[in-house]
Order: sequence, then structure tokens, then C-alpha cells
Amino acid sequence: MAYASLVISLLALAAASASALYARSQSASQDKATAIESERRHEELTPVFEAGCEAAGGLEDSAMLKIALTGGIDALDEVVITVQDESGTDHWGRGLPPGITREKAEAFVWGPWEFDVNASAQVVSNRQTRPRPYSLLSGKNWDVLALAATTPGSWMTGTTPDKWRKERRQQPIRLLITCRREGHNPWFVPLEVHPEYRKTARVRMIDY
Repeated sequence: MAYASLVISLLALAAASASALYARSQSASQDKATAIESERRHEELTPVFEAGCEAAGGLEDSAMLKIALTGGIDALDEVVITVQDESGTDHWGRGLPPGITREKAEAFVWGPWEFDVNASAQVVSNRQTRPRPYSLLSGKNWDVLALAATTPGSWMTGTTPDKWRKERRQQPIRLLITCRREGHNPWFVPLEVHPEYRKTARVRMIDY
């Protein structure tokens, strides 16, 4: 009788263990399915941006960048635009030049254009804009940002501002747009903008 009770107890324990294992397996499968659906939805809502940039003349030192949210998601709580360096080259791979701090190196833009720091209402540095909301619903889905031509670093020899600009005239402006909306993981949207150089000083911005 005691033996039978022991067997029954062991069978009940095994059944309970199997049930718990099944429940955990089902929960894990459900969590995985939820994560996949959440990722799919996040990708579906990825913000879409369009941009245009115009500079007056071939080697002018100022330009205007217009950027607009055009789709993906209808509104964002916060948009931050960051100017990135040109691709394909690690300019600091062999270390920093004498007298150049890490802070100065990070601020230096290897590319044709950077944000104009005189437009302090819009930018926090030559690389980054101030965060602000974008909304297709309100129509406040765009910015016009002033750009300044980059210049060679103080440590560079054998080059001039004109030569530097000529070498980079055909390069795109590389941007990374960080987008946030409550209840969603952030989006990081890369964008390349090819400047259009005009013969006159009048800049005609693109309408979206």
C-alpha cells in the first residue's frame, strides 16, 4: 500500500513537473511571438525623412539644409539630427595630432558641411541639433537649418580652405537622425544629402 502511494506521488510529481515545463515553454513561445510582433511594428513605424541642401556658388561658406518627416510614423516627441564624418576612413586610427584633445577631435567634422553654431536656437554644437518634436498632424514636421562650410584642421599642413572645400565638394552630408516617441524604442535613421551648388546667392528651398 505504501509502495502504491509512493508510485502515485511520484507520478503526480512528474505530471506537475511536465505541466510546469509545458507552461514555461508556452510562455517563452508567447514572449517570442510578442517580441517578433513588436519588432515588426517598430520597423513598420520607422520614420521616413526627405532632405535637400542648397549652397550658393561652388565654394561658398554657407548653405541651408531643409529636412522633413514625410512618413512611417505621424508624430515624434523628439528628433535630434547629428552630422557624421565621411565614410570609409578612420582619420584618428593612428592617434591624435599633437595638441589636439579628444574633445576637439570629436567636434571636428570630416566632411563638407557642419551646423552653423551661430544658429544657437536650433543647434547645441556644430554637429548636433537641439531636440524638438515633429508632427505630420500639426504640419510642424520640418526644419530649415543653417550650415557652415568646414575648414581644415589647425594641425594640417599643405592645404587651404579652398583646396579643402574643392576636395569635399561632391561628398554628401552624412546625417544620423535619432527619433523618440513615448511607448516605443528609439529609431536611428541614417540619411545622406547631396548638396546642390547654385551660381546665385538666392537659395530656393525644396517644398515637401
